[in-house]
Amino acid sequence: MAALITTTAPNDAGFTPGFYLVRESDGQRFFIAPGVNSLALEKVAGKHLSEKVGWGYWIDKYLGTDVAGKPAWLNLDCEDLFF
Repeated sequence: MAALITTTAPNDAGFTPGFYLVRESDGQRFFIAPGVNSLALEKVAGKHLSEKVGWGYWIDKYLGTDVAGKPAWLNLDCEDLFF
């Protein structure tokens, strides 16, 4: 298993480690918070989900970059952690 860089600053991949709302209609990811934060989720969902783009989403966790500099995502729905 590759080592991960765990920093809260944006890395070379352009993402900040933490939780992201993933919009189902187009797969776009929007940063929620570095840790579980239900209020931040509500704010991000209110801003990026709508009748026009759809209401479907799931929550992924960005872990940082691996030693090769590639983005390392958990790729599991973390929604249960927020509710």
